[in-house]
Amino acid sequence: MAGWYCPRPGHAPALVRVVAALVWVLASLTVAADARNPPRVDLSAIPEGQGVVFGSFDVRWPNMPGLAKLNPRGKIVHVYSERKLQQKHAGDPDRVYRPTQDQELPFLEQLPAGRYVATCLYLQDLFGQPSGRCYPVGLIFEVVPGQVTYVGRWLLKMPSGLTSVSLDASAVDDRAAAVAALPGAPGEALAAAESRLALPMRGADTLEMATENFARLLQAMQDQTRVHHEERADVHLQLTRFVIEGRSPTDWDTALEIVQTMRYDEPRTPAAWLDRFRQQSDPQCPSEWQVLAEDADSVLFERRSPECAPHVAQQALYRTIYGPVGVWLLICTQKGALDAPTRRECQALLESAKVSRR
Repeated sequence: MAGWYCPRPGHAPALVRVVAALVWVLASLTVAADARNPPRVDLSAIPEGQGVVFGSFDVRWPNMPGLAKLNPRGKIVHVYSERKLQQKHAGDPDRVYRPTQDQELPFLEQLPAGRYVATCLYLQDLFGQPSGRCYPVGLIFEVVPGQVTYVGRWLLKMPSGLTSVSLDASAVDDRAAAVAALPGAPGEALAAAESRLALPMRGADTLEMATENFARLLQAMQDQTRVHHEERADVHLQLTRFVIEGRSPTDWDTALEIVQTMRYDEPRTPAAWLDRFRQQSDPQCPSEWQVLAEDADSVLFERRSPECAPHVAQQALYRTIYGPVGVWLLICTQKGALDAPTRRECQALLESAKVSRR
């Protein structure tokens, strides 16, 4: 796993051991300082258009794999405004938190009003930087202008497997503990202030489809030998292929592909996404395009490229759906040409797809 320091027992150079220990001490002091000295917030004079939120992080790893124990216990959590995530280039996160595993970290923040998303938890390398893949957090909270909001104790439970990034995230009401964990003036002010409770929602993007009328697809979804998954962490992309007809996950005739990316990596609207896709695709494979349905959050279209060699786009129905944080591309395709029954099943499936908040 990228970023893990794994010396062979008894062979780590002394200098490396000293440097690693020094970096770990500095990182620990930084986290401790963050916990002891929350940012100055005047609850009696919240600026116009801003609000205050407070809560705490509680990161647990009950079944930590052996190799993970070589990593620093510090973690890194990125928080973005939803407005920023909807831009093509999100840039830096609005807030970066550094909780320590098995040690609750309180936070008190004054932020511009709006919706925010805790997007990813990262492991921390020996130099205090994000390491490895994103563990999706997906907790969404609202900053209300002129108000103080308690957003809960965020329980972030790490997965047991080395290859899994399926983090279990939830929020519970533990307001008294959060107030007590903020010593001095901030804690006293919060104890005296009226604060609203608004526990975050989890999982901005949940894809739902009506698969009950597509028996062949259901069979493929239940057979792991007909499922192919790829992940490109560098571009925040995941692809899952279900082979409806074919010989293997990489040698197929009819398939459903689901591609997930982050919204901030994509154009602002589904229509703009389709325009870019056409501009990028046509020079390599001239195609016929037909938009079948379109709304503010999605576009359903058909692509035919009979002159190109057999591939995913020779004839396919696509639907691009924009969720609050992610973009979902659904491709139902058949090499050669879609036969009438498959086309009907595919179009009904794509039309039924929706992305909702969990």
